[in-house]
Amino acid sequence: MKDYYYILGIGRNANADQIKSAYYKLALKFHPDKNNGDKFWEERFKEIQEAYDILSTADRKKAYDYNLNNQYSDKKQYGDKTYEEKLRRDFEEELGRRNREYEDQLRRKEAEHKEQLRKTEEEIKKRYQTPEQRAAEEAEIKKRKEDFQRTQEYNSLLKELGIKKTKLIEKNNVLASLNKAVIDKQDEINLIKKEIDGLNSRLLEHDEFEKRSSNVNRKTLLAIVTMLVSICAGIVIWNYNTERHTSSNDAALTDSTPARTPEINNGQKQDINSTSSQIGNSQQRTENPSTLMETNHKGGGIVVSENNGHGLVVAESDLLGQMNWYMAIQKCKNLSINGYTDWRLPNKKELNILYLMKNKIGGFKKELYWSSGADDVDFASTQDFDDGTQYNSNQSNSNNVRAVRSF
Repeated sequence: MKDYYYILGIGRNANADQIKSAYYKLALKFHPDKNNGDKFWEERFKEIQEAYDILSTADRKKAYDYNLNNQYSDKKQYGDKTYEEKLRRDFEEELGRRNREYEDQLRRKEAEHKEQLRKTEEEIKKRYQTPEQRAAEEAEIKKRKEDFQRTQEYNSLLKELGIKKTKLIEKNNVLASLNKAVIDKQDEINLIKKEIDGLNSRLLEHDEFEKRSSNVNRKTLLAIVTMLVSICAGIVIWNYNTERHTSSNDAALTDSTPARTPEINNGQKQDINSTSSQIGNSQQRTENPSTLMETNHKGGGIVVSENNGHGLVVAESDLLGQMNWYMAIQKCKNLSINGYTDWRLPNKKELNILYLMKNKIGGFKKELYWSSGADDVDFASTQDFDDGTQYNSNQSNSNNVRAVRSF
């Protein structure tokens, strides 16, 4: 027969409140949920439950006390040893075995911890170079050593580490799922970017094709217009020279003929002016060669046209480097050549005259040159000295500059 008083840790004269209090205390301590389902402690819990069931009922307790007294009178049942002694012996053996296992576990963990601390010390010595940093880290290690020497704190740290590890695993799982979602979204974005790049490439090809087509059509049209204007100008000049020659011959023979000469000349001049007006409306400029004179040097540069003591002088060379329209105007205003300081940008008509006489003047590049004509606040007129085409160019672009002055 088991000694239920001994199992509950109370005396045989304990009252009901003492029995109940002892039961709740032991049940809480040896409950299987508190001991990870250990079989030994589970058997103890069953014995505690059994003892409380017997001793908490008055009739059963009375019968148990009667049988227990008779049992102690006959000790042969347990080899002259009471059940109390047998239970104590079994408990001490189990407790000793568990203590040895726990001590072995603590020794292994302590050895692992010492090895970890040793590695940490070596890493710190390599990482920190200043004595102050090394001393601070060594003080921290010493403090950690003292903390880990306490078994209870060490166990709590292990438990906390397990909890943190579990949370870290959960967070890693969440992070992995988020990374997977980000990768999927990134793949979608890459596909969209590829589609956009393909559309941009097709759009650029289409724009380039339209640009080439427009350039070819424009150059063809300009070439046709230039040819027609040149033919018209040649015819007008030939007619003018023929009429002038005829008028001169008639003036030598008769006295009435000179009165008609001004009318013929005026009529021819009107034709020339109308031709110039038509030419001025085209993008590629062509002037009547008869209005241009042979170049000569005076007035700080090369004279390209002169009439009754007035005319146009162009500088012998371009201004240094390309520049935008605003800088071109300022550079020309600040220019001083042979004492002349009234230099400026040529207007569109004067720039076309320079293009037609570029071989006689010399020094021009086959590139764009600025004029002073501004079509609006952002664009100004330029002329290509390769084919004579005039463009509206953004005033912030960089082009060549040849200064002129009037006299």
